[in-house]
Amino acid sequence: MLLLSAIIFVVTGLLFAGLAIPLWRRRVAPNAWYGLRVRATFVDEDVWYDANESSGRDLFWLGVVIAGLSLALVPVPVVDGTQHLTTLLAVTLIGSFLLAWIGIARANRLLRERRTASGSEEVA
Repeated sequence: MLLLSAIIFVVTGLLFAGLAIPLWRRRVAPNAWYGLRVRATFVDEDVWYDANESSGRDLFWLGVVIAGLSLALVPVPVVDGTQHLTTLLAVTLIGSFLLAWIGIARANRLLRERRTASGSEEVA
C-alpha cells in the first residue's frame, strides 16, 4: 500500500508540474479546456495570460511539494501506508482547492485593476 500510494502521488505531482509549465510560460491561449477558466479570464486576454502564468507557477510548486512529500514520507518508519495516503490526499485536495480560490481571486483582481486603469466603470 505504501509503495502504491507513493507511486500514485509522485505521478500526480509530476503531472501537476508538467501541466503547469505551459501555463507558467504563457503558452496556452484562452480555451474551454485547459487553464484557469473563469469569467474574468475570458473577459480580457491579458488577464487570461497574467492569471494563468501565476496559477501555473503555483500549480508547478504544488506538484513539486506533492511528489517530494510522497518520496520523503516513504522511509519514515512511523508512517504506514494509510497515513501516507491520507496525508498526501489531504495535501493534494486542500492545495488544489486553495490554488483554485487564489487563482479566481487573482483573476478578478487583475480584471478590476485593468478596468480601473483604463477608466471603465464596470467591475467584475
